[in-house]
Amino acid sequence: KCTSLAPASRIISTIWSEVVPRTMESSIRTMRLPRTSSRLALCLRRTPDWRAHMAAYAHLDIALDPVDAVSGATTIADTLWMGVPVVSLAGDTVAKRMAASLLTGLGQPEWVVSTPEAYVETVARLAGDVESRTAARAGQREKMRQSPLGDPKGLAACLEEAFEAMWKRWKYPKGDGACRN
Repeated sequence: KCTSLAPASRIISTIWSEVVPRTMESSIRTMRLPRTSSRLALCLRRTPDWRAHMAAYAHLDIALDPVDAVSGATTIADTLWMGVPVVSLAGDTVAKRMAASLLTGLGQPEWVVSTPEAYVETVARLAGDVESRTAARAGQREKMRQSPLGDPKGLAACLEEAFEAMWKRWKYPKGDGACRN
């Protein structure tokens, strides 16, 4: 049974007032809110298990990263793995930029926007471009495998380098080789 959702903030209500009429024929999902028909529907319903959760992505055209909230991470990764494009309004904290990081790593920075207006435009453009979405879905899993997101050894090496650089900056704050005691 679908539940009416009250907007959490002015930015959300503004975005939804523009997104909904422009995407009524698309299957859009806000993270954790699966669609249930060919029309846009937001329903609070859980899938019974992981297999059903992943299968539900076959019914989605676009996923919307939460706006003005903590960004998705694991759910965004699942969504991308299943070939569904995600639109994200990059926030001003690490927690609000998780999806932006994943989308950039996938090579889809055009799905990351910086204003509510760009969010609406990007969602509307994707909703109206079935051909582009279909092509993205067909190749997205392989694209993810080939991207930095699919390279755990490379990621570990980059993290090691970053940790070593941070440690050196802490250990040698003046950059002159003088050790911090």
